[in-house]
Amino acid sequence: MWDLEAAMSLDRQTHQGEYGEAFVHVLAKAAGLQCDKRSPDRSGVDFAVGYPGEHGTVRYPQIEIQVKSWSRWPRDDDHEWWDYDGLSETQFNALAGLLQVPRYLVLVLVPDDPWEFTDADHFALHLAHAAYWVSFVDEPLIASPSKTKRRQVRVPKNNLLTVRSLLTLLSPALVEAS
Repeated sequence: MWDLEAAMSLDRQTHQGEYGEAFVHVLAKAAGLQCDKRSPDRSGVDFAVGYPGEHGTVRYPQIEIQVKSWSRWPRDDDHEWWDYDGLSETQFNALAGLLQVPRYLVLVLVPDDPWEFTDADHFALHLAHAAYWVSFVDEPLIASPSKTKRRQVRVPKNNLLTVRSLLTLLSPALVEAS
């Protein structure tokens, strides 16, 4: 059997994170949006996602996204949200409060086994599993945030990231006209 760990040029955590970002990138491209990688990530976001033009009275709407991937999510969880504790207080503060450009955390649930990230046949490429979004615009900032202390956040399961929901996050007018 092929040894994935030996074959991979990326360590497991980097591989999972890159896959999570690619998952969001695919959704943005399927929506016809621009998706620009922030490099280096110094402001707490991975992507700027924007509509490449004008749509009625909406001109060049844009959002920013921080992507986190999660392979150890509870499979038997029946709550209406995901309790995610992978954000540092510093990362939380980069997403919280009122910002000029709206920011969202996107949590991508991925399989434990990287061999299960995708499945392809002659008709489709299937990406496993799903992504969910949350805004912290109404959350207060943490005073003296720590880069090592974690902040648990709730990500609603109703906030499934899809082409339609991504367009709605940019501007509801983009979805209403389609």
